[in-house]
Amino acid sequence: NLDSIDAQNVIRFGLRNTLQTKRDGQLDDLLSWNLLLDWRLDPKPGQHKFNDLYSSVAFKPRTWLIAESQNRYDLASGRMNLAFEQLTFAPNDRWSWGLGYWYLRGGTWGNNTWIENQAITSTVFVRINDNWGGRMTHNFNAVSGRLQEQYYTLYRDLRSWTAALTFRVTDDVG
Repeated sequence: NLDSIDAQNVIRFGLRNTLQTKRDGQLDDLLSWNLLLDWRLDPKPGQHKFNDLYSSVAFKPRTWLIAESQNRYDLASGRMNLAFEQLTFAPNDRWSWGLGYWYLRGGTWGNNTWIENQAITSTVFVRINDNWGGRMTHNFNAVSGRLQEQYYTLYRDLRSWTAALTFRVTDDVG
């Protein structure tokens, strides 16, 4: 609905740091950190001057191991709004496995309300050959004790673009 679009003036502050190393004669990112903060110049009623502080860190101590962390911290309330931590094992370019943890604090945004969510995630990617690949993702809801989401995706590399077909199974809370 175009009538609901309004103006928002924001200045985004950001800091990006990358520490690189040489592995097998090639540059490789050892540590990458992005930090962002939005300053609302004219906040709406109920909004604070500053939005959440966002941090994204990736640490790659080995070519086959990546530790990632993404966080959103509410400066006004002093609470964590979102956290995602993942460890990915990628021993070669044919397959990888990521094991992660999601946290989403419950709350209200606009007219929507959601409950706190904590999930353990697992993602396996397999490149079958140069043209085909597959991915399986499972999200286990740690709060309700249920396997909440399953994704099964088949990829086809068409050189200029990639086609994908995803089958999704959900067991939603409500």
